[in-house]
Amino acid sequence: MINISIKLKEDIPYYFKVTDHAKFDQYGKDIVCAAVSVLTINAINSIKSFCNDETAILVDEKNAIMEIHLETIENEHSSKELELLSQSLYLGLKMIFEEYGEKYIRIKEET
Repeated sequence: MINISIKLKEDIPYYFKVTDHAKFDQYGKDIVCAAVSVLTINAINSIKSFCNDETAILVDEKNAIMEIHLETIENEHSSKELELLSQSLYLGLKMIFEEYGEKYIRIKEET
C-alpha cells in the first residue's frame, strides 16, 4: 500500500511524503504506483522549473520514498506558482485515492 503523509498550513499543503508500493499489480504493471509516481515527479520537476521558492526534495527510488518540503509555504513567504503546484499535487493524489481506495493507497493529513 502506498502511504502518503501531507501537512497543511491554512489548507495549502507544504509537505508530502510518499512511501511504499500499491501492489495493485506486478512490478512494472502497477497503474496506481505509476499514477502516484508521475504526479509526484511532475510536481517536483515543475517546482524546480517554475519556482524560486525554498524547497527540500528527496527521491530515494531504491527504498520507494519521495519527500517534498515546501518551506516557503510553511513560513508564509511562498509564490502563487508554488502554492498552485502544491494544491494541484494534493488534488491529484486525492483523486487517485478516491478511484482506488484504501486497499492501495492511504493518505494521512495533518494541520
